[in-house]
Amino acid sequence: MDILNSWSLKIAKEVTPDKIDLAPIMTQAFVKGGKAREDLFYQEKRELGVDLACKLYITAFGST
Repeated sequence: MDILNSWSLKIAKEVTPDKIDLAPIMTQAFVKGGKAREDLFYQEKRELGVDLACKLYITAFGST
């Protein structure tokens, strides 16, 4: 697990340095699997609807 945590920290440092503290926790949850992994990908339905609506709007009318 140490090698995975090490790599997750390296990736987080480059991609999302403000969230680097979460990298080992998220890595452990992903490796553990089951509910812990599912929770990493959970999004509220409302957010998905808003994101989809925005994408559809931009596709139909373009961005301003």
